[in-house]
Amino acid sequence: MPLALLDDQGLEHLIGPVLRIGSQGANHIVLADPLVSSVHATLWDQQGTVYIRDENTPEGTFVNGTKIQLTSLKRGDRVQIGRSLFQVEPARPSEAVATPARPQPKKAGGWGKILAGGCLLTIGGCFALALGGFVAYKAQILTPESLMNLVGLGPGDIEVVNFRDDSMAVSILQLDVPEDSGPMGTSLDMNPYDVRRWRVQNPGRYRVDFVSADGATDLGGCTLTVRSGNYYQFVTMPETIVIRLKDKTPETGADLVVSSSTLCR
Repeated sequence: MPLALLDDQGLEHLIGPVLRIGSQGANHIVLADPLVSSVHATLWDQQGTVYIRDENTPEGTFVNGTKIQLTSLKRGDRVQIGRSLFQVEPARPSEAVATPARPQPKKAGGWGKILAGGCLLTIGGCFALALGGFVAYKAQILTPESLMNLVGLGPGDIEVVNFRDDSMAVSILQLDVPEDSGPMGTSLDMNPYDVRRWRVQNPGRYRVDFVSADGATDLGGCTLTVRSGNYYQFVTMPETIVIRLKDKTPETGADLVVSSSTLCR
């Protein structure tokens, strides 16, 4: 069941693909409050789980009294932004909208026959291409993933290796997000010497942030452009974070350090 935010006046704000809260008029929820930033927080529903992200605001975003950067929400959670308090509850059912009747297609005339012939030729060509692709696939010359990578639509991979003596949390969040959908992302809770990998289904720009397990210490971050077919590896150490692109030797030593690497731009 979809969730919604209920404000202190009982108004319901449905959490759909994306819901933005801030003081600017372009937000879905506009709060005229000096404690609220222009774009203060973003919520979205990703495969049935609702997430909230603070947009690096000075005053912060609080869930159940705890200041957060990125976390999931559930029924009954209380979200505080500035002086406004919201409650997470199941959305009220809305009335169904009747689907208009589909118009009957008109009969094709002479031009319709010509177009039909052209369509048949196109279908024949597509069939030939499909047959060739099937033969290549059976011969293991071509795989679905390699084909997607050839056209720049295949996934990438991000691996994190924790060589620190303490636990930490890693958040990965999509930056280039279509207006009608929510950002892709994940959170990784890592113990010392853990190795975790996340497959990025939609290549593009992502923000990767590293914090201590209690959230009190910012360990570093990287704005990474994930490209189709690439494998990125982060190695966290006591004093620094190393990044490398698998199967590629960096040109300089600075390219291995997150704070100066050309991969983090």
